Amino acid sequence: MDNPMPTSAELAAMIERKRAFLRRRDLALSSDERWAKYHELQRRAMAQLRASPEAWDRFWRRNLAKRAIVWHEPR
Repeated sequence: MDNPMPTSAELAAMIERKRAFLRRRDLALSSDERWAKYHELQRRAMAQLRASPEAWDRFWRRNLAKRAIVWHEPR
């Protein structure tokens, strides 16, 4: 019968896989650090959009179309 207890090397590998998963998902960061990272990425994305007038127009047209209020006449 096999021993169900993992060896210390297997445990270390499992812990490292878990840490790598958390790092990839940014779950190892505190909520404040994740929030700051989100805002930094948002700021960079908006700077790239503003650098290209065509992309900026496309961005705003798409956003305005999503937010458009459609008035339906009552029947």
